Amino acid sequence: MPWWNPWRRRRLIPGRANRALNEWIDEQLLRAKLARQGEKIVTRWNAHMYSQNFEDSIIAEIVSRIGAGTRTFVEIGTESGEESNTRLLLQMGWRGLWIEGSADHAARARTVFAREIDEGRLKIVEKFATRDNIQGEFAAAGFADNLDFLSVDIDLNTSHIWRAITTRPRFACIEYNGNFPPIVPFEAEYDPQGVWGGSAYFGASLKSLELIGRDKAMALVGCDLFGINAFFVRDELTSDHFLEPFTAETHWEPLRLGQVKRQGHVRP
Repeated sequence: MPWWNPWRRRRLIPGRANRALNEWIDEQLLRAKLARQGEKIVTRWNAHMYSQNFEDSIIAEIVSRIGAGTRTFVEIGTESGEESNTRLLLQMGWRGLWIEGSADHAARARTVFAREIDEGRLKIVEKFATRDNIQGEFAAAGFADNLDFLSVDIDLNTSHIWRAITTRPRFACIEYNGNFPPIVPFEAEYDPQGVWGGSAYFGASLKSLELIGRDKAMALVGCDLFGINAFFVRDELTSDHFLEPFTAETHWEPLRLGQVKRQGHVRP
C-alpha cells in the first residue's frame, strides 16, 4: 500500500492532523456527490452539532424543503440522547419521544435532559422495542398521529421495527446496512430478544428499506455520505424538491466506517 494512501495516513497521523485529514476526505466526498448529482441531494452540507454523520444538516435540509409541520419527533435507539438525531430539534423547541432499551442510557438521559422532561417537551421510555410493542408505545405517549420526524437505529431489528410502525411521519431517518450493494434485498432475521453482535450481519440493505418505504408511501430521497442512514419523505411532500428516481440505485452510499464520527459504540 503506497505511503500516500489517505486511509493509511488516517491511521498513522494522530490528533489534529488526523482530524484535518478526515475533514478533507468529507469535503471531497461532498464535492464529488454535488458534481455528480446536483443541488437536489439532501447531503448539501457537512455540518452537525449532536448527530454522528451530519444527520443534523440533512434533517435541516429536508425541513427547509417540506416545512417543520407540528415539530414533533420520535427516535428509537437514542442511548443517552447526548449524541442523537433529534437532540438539536429538541433544543430548537420541538417536542418528542425517545425509546431506549438500556436502563443505564435511559437513566443518563433523564438526568441530562431533566429540564426538557419537566417542561413536557420530552418523554423517555425505557423499553426494548419489538414488533409487538412499538406502536403501542407511540400511542401511549401521544405520538401515534401527526408525527413529523421518525428516527430508527437499533442495529439488528431496525427494518422489522420500522415495518411494524403504522404511524406515518412526514419524513424519517432509518439506519441501513451499507455492506450490501443497492440491488440486493437483505434483512437480518427478526429476533425479538436479539441484539447486534458486532458483525456485518445486522439491519437491512438499502433496497429492502426502499421497498418498505414504498409500502408506506414514503420515498427514498437520500443517504448520508458514510453509508449509515437512509432518509425518506412522504410521497405527497416530495414534489420536485428531491433527486429522482427514489431508488436505492440512485441514492446508495457504501459503508465508510473510517469517516464515522460516533462517540459511543463503534462498529468494527
